[in-house]
Amino acid sequence: MLYEAYNEINLMDDDKVRQDFHELYELMNGMPLREMDRIIYPVCTLCRDHERSGFIHGVQVGIRLAQELAV
Repeated sequence: MLYEAYNEINLMDDDKVRQDFHELYELMNGMPLREMDRIIYPVCTLCRDHERSGFIHGVQVGIRLAQELAV
């Protein structure tokens, strides 16, 4: 839930992401839309899951650091 709230406030769509998607779409130029979807959907899912995993790990490290500093 914390990640979802963070993600709503801090959109990860920046110029680098747009540039990378543009390059990916250029590489798929000429492919039928269904074939493009078969590539894009798993890529986006993988990116989202990786981002969420990094966020959760960062929160865990922060909690651990706070606990060690409190001792």
